[in-house]
Amino acid sequence: MAYDANEKSTESGRPIEFYEIILGSDTFRWTSAEDVQTILGIDYTPVSLKRNKIEQGPDAKGTLQLTLPGSNSFARRYISTVPGTEATAKVFRFHRGDTPTPELRQVFDGVVKAVKFKKKGREAHVALEPRISGNSRQGPRFVYSSACNHVLYDADCQVDDTDPSFRYSTGVVTAINGREITISGMNTFGDGWFDAGYVELVGATDARLIIAQTGDVATLLLPFPDDLVGQQVTVFAGCAHDSDACANKFTNFERYGGFPFVPTLNPFDTGIDPQACN
Repeated sequence: MAYDANEKSTESGRPIEFYEIILGSDTFRWTSAEDVQTILGIDYTPVSLKRNKIEQGPDAKGTLQLTLPGSNSFARRYISTVPGTEATAKVFRFHRGDTPTPELRQVFDGVVKAVKFKKKGREAHVALEPRISGNSRQGPRFVYSSACNHVLYDADCQVDDTDPSFRYSTGVVTAINGREITISGMNTFGDGWFDAGYVELVGATDARLIIAQTGDVATLLLPFPDDLVGQQVTVFAGCAHDSDACANKFTNFERYGGFPFVPTLNPFDTGIDPQACN
């Protein structure tokens, strides 16, 4: 029997759902069934899970709320700090007994927007936002500002993030103190070279923004959740988004995405000097 027939049947329908969440290099796969389910050679593990109704259709923008045990391995990644990469989520559904070839339907595609812990940490509430929700937001646009509108290393900026001048990939973490992380050899670039840059784990996709850097010590916006002492990291230079950094640090002023000669005096605030008009 086909999926649609099972879905509409009050007697034959035996739905099973599959959840796939990808966070960086880690993939979490769960099923609503009471036993391990293998689909296309991939195992989905049973987990205690509740959710609200999934909205269907081209205008579906409602948040899907999952309730998981607080001890869930995915949820625990959000206990102390939010991971540096966004997690994606997909939900699939099929009916047990749909033979000989089960028809698997994807019923949700989105991203993880928030994870909250309730009941003294015994429950984790995971909020998933449909990808289509992003279509209703106003997209980023250039503003008339002296600051550069580009994102460092993007297709408009075109600074090469593999250039050894802006990428330090042989540093090893020697100490961690809260949000401060010490990386050997970073001092050779000079103080402030990595301000507004980021630290990325080698072999992983987790990263943290650097607020300030002095010598071998970088202050992060948020700490890494794990003890990284002894691990190798890659550090990327940051940009002040002003014309001086673009021209002198990155030698990239021809692609500057701002308006550096915007007048600093606003006649609507200061008024107009009649003598200056003569």
